[in-house]
Amino acid sequence: MLVDGVPVSSIETDAQTGAFTLGWTLPEDTTAGAHLITVRFLGGRDWVDPIGVGDLINPDYYLPSSDQVNFNVSVPTKILLLTPGGEVNREATMTIQGRLLDLVDEPLPGLTIEVWLGGEWMTNVTTDENGTFTAIYPVPSDATLGPLLLETRFTGTTFYLPSEASGTWTIYSPVQVTVSMESPVAVAENITISGSVVDNQLLGIEGHTVDLSVEGILLASVLTDANGDFTFDWNVPDIFSFGNHTLEARADAQGFYRSNAGNTTFFLAHRSDITLIFDDGRDATRGDTWSLSGRLFDIDTVNNDGLPSMLVSIRLDDVEVATSVTLADGTWSVIVPATMELTRGEHTFTVAFAGTSAHLEASTSATALVWSNTKITIDGTSSNIVVRSDDIFAPIVLTGSVSEVGGQGEVFNNLTLYLGNGSDCVSKREGARCLENIQVAWNNGNFSMSGIAPAWMSAGGQYLHIDAPRNDVLYLNGASESHLIYVKVDADIVPSINTVIEGEQEDIGGNVIITALDTNLGVSDVKVTIYLYNANGSQLSTPKQPLTDENGVASFEFNSDPPYGKASTWGEVYLEIIVDDPRLSDQSKAAFDAKTAESPWAPMYNYEEVSEPVPTWVYVLALLIAAGAAAGTVLYRRRKTQELMEEAAEIFAYTAELLAAGDSVREAIFTCYQNLCTSFQQHGFLRRDFETVREFEMAIRQAMPQISEDALVALDNMFEQARYSREELGSQHQAAAQQALERMGQEIAGLTKVPAR
Repeated sequence: MLVDGVPVSSIETDAQTGAFTLGWTLPEDTTAGAHLITVRFLGGRDWVDPIGVGDLINPDYYLPSSDQVNFNVSVPTKILLLTPGGEVNREATMTIQGRLLDLVDEPLPGLTIEVWLGGEWMTNVTTDENGTFTAIYPVPSDATLGPLLLETRFTGTTFYLPSEASGTWTIYSPVQVTVSMESPVAVAENITISGSVVDNQLLGIEGHTVDLSVEGILLASVLTDANGDFTFDWNVPDIFSFGNHTLEARADAQGFYRSNAGNTTFFLAHRSDITLIFDDGRDATRGDTWSLSGRLFDIDTVNNDGLPSMLVSIRLDDVEVATSVTLADGTWSVIVPATMELTRGEHTFTVAFAGTSAHLEASTSATALVWSNTKITIDGTSSNIVVRSDDIFAPIVLTGSVSEVGGQGEVFNNLTLYLGNGSDCVSKREGARCLENIQVAWNNGNFSMSGIAPAWMSAGGQYLHIDAPRNDVLYLNGASESHLIYVKVDADIVPSINTVIEGEQEDIGGNVIITALDTNLGVSDVKVTIYLYNANGSQLSTPKQPLTDENGVASFEFNSDPPYGKASTWGEVYLEIIVDDPRLSDQSKAAFDAKTAESPWAPMYNYEEVSEPVPTWVYVLALLIAAGAAAGTVLYRRRKTQELMEEAAEIFAYTAELLAAGDSVREAIFTCYQNLCTSFQQHGFLRRDFETVREFEMAIRQAMPQISEDALVALDNMFEQARYSREELGSQHQAAAQQALERMGQEIAGLTKVPAR
């Protein structure tokens, strides 16, 4: 058997049937394509032509014969991938190279190779003369990420069998990292760093780790959210030098995403801070000042070093009102006036530092409050004399107005007012009490307060105080204005004289009980003057002037040896009781005087029984002697009173001259008061030469009952202001004192009658 004319095999036929079977292994280097198989029988050696060509072993007599058959050879092929796998980014170019070889590694040119990626056809390429093929493929922007199967397929031809080769390529996505932050920043400042990580399609990548660093120092590792965004709140540490720095956000390769980084720059400056302190509080009343101070300092240094020689602007309600240059330690201070035109209420102070190239600007604000003083004006028509618990004839009636000091001089309506016997009666300061049931009516900025002087008020001269409490809504300071009144009391005056029992109880004594009608309580400290006379009107002893105790009882006793009740020595005596305290109402004193006029105050005498009656002429003689003595006493006392009035008139006139000459008001009035006390004591109307103003007033009333109430009140006010008031006495007080002195002098000059003593 010959293949393509080349003997490849021989065999003997079957002896019976002549059949034969030839087998031959096709060599690997057999070329692909059509081939010819020839089977020849050479015949016997001698029966062929030419002789000797036949096969020696063949029998004779057979001629040679042959037959042919065509067959095709299909050669196995193989693909040798030069790039069996690799990594490629979306939108990048994938290059695939390989060779198509036959069974004996002979290149197969001009054949088509199919390229498949991830089960999808990519392209066809043709092998060159070396059997090499190259496929260049742009990866789509939305290609699936991760490992993909690469297949190269040779589908075969008539003479070359199919073959394929595969590998794995991994698809990655490039990323874009952005980052941003504020600039400039300062140490310890809280800064928010933000940014994003997106893929090649600008779609956010969730769950991506981003490392934030400044010049190689890792700040934090953060994760992106569902939108690919990240944020980080960074408290700037004190580890970087001041100046420009770069913040980098790096996303290392993760999953099938490439690594990348973004950056931004920032300037690290010193932070400054400034404080604002109200040294005397944030409240200021118009006309006062605010004392402001503070400190400008670098908060990025260990000791918070002060910033010296820096200009600080102080603004009130956005208007600059002052500037200050900081001292060596950064402190500053200013005084800002609360001018009278400022509106009441809240105002804003702002202290600002404009900043420098090395320090950030700083400012701070605080709220200040402007208050107004309150002026309470009490009209001159208001009550001066009231009777306690009397709502008909002598109630309290005070009228006036309340206004602000400064501003527009606003006059207020419907403010809360209190009336008490001392300032700040609501808080009971120093025991002050508020009067209850005081009616306050307002009309066009004017008030009228009316009510009853309560029973708990003490009788005598005193001040009522109108309080306008602090008003936090209108920003008005509290105010108090005093008004001098004289409180009188309706009282019952009841003398009680001890009975004289001859030989047993012969001292003259007793008591006078003065009881307030509104409280049924005794009126204390009322001076009761008791004179003791014998039957002929001679004064037997110095007068007794007891004061009523807390129960209103003024006890007295005339002691003598022998006792004044011993009729055999002194005769029967009688008493003159004078109660002229100005604190008692005129009605009370008139009622007592009426009782006195009915019958003299004298003790009852209980005598021992005598064997013989005293002749009538003895009693008549005693009465005549007593009447004569009484008449002499009256004449003597009138002369003494006349002398007293003349001395008082001279003292009043002299004091008025001193005041007119410009002498010290307080000193002149006080000297007048001392001189008057001395004169009244020398004439028996005062016990000692220096009494209280109220005791002195009682002495004047006893010596000069015709003096008017208004003149006495004016005189009392003059003396009390000079003796007790702490305010400086000026021209207004001088004029009032001169008027009071001249009035007293005029009324004394017109007196024609003095009381009997």
